[in-house]
Amino acid sequence: MSVYEIRSNEELYRILNSYSLVLIQYLDPNRDRESRELYYAFRELSKILSVNMDAIAAIVRIDKYPELARDVDKTPLLRVYHRGRIIFEQYGGFSERDLDLYVLRRSIRNTLHRMNLRYRV
Repeated sequence: MSVYEIRSNEELYRILNSYSLVLIQYLDPNRDRESRELYYAFRELSKILSVNMDAIAAIVRIDKYPELARDVDKTPLLRVYHRGRIIFEQYGGFSERDLDLYVLRRSIRNTLHRMNLRYRV
């Protein structure tokens, strides 16, 4: 699965309403290195997520589409939505791709498990 780039509020609402599980990374690759590093882990996570039929991974580049990030205080930010509601949020990363991927997977799995949701992450 490739990572989908959200370009408008309409796309954002359509994705949130069309999929049960949505992972969105808000990033500004021109401003901070951490956004770029976390993006690599996010891309790997999206490949794992692709086995779920009702899930999608997407990015919002706030350098190109600032109107989509009005409620984002800093980047990078990863949000997980279930049925349009935020269930997980993480600011920043560890600047080490393997560690970022490990922590994201464990944290998201733990959140899904607590909610009795069954997705492969």
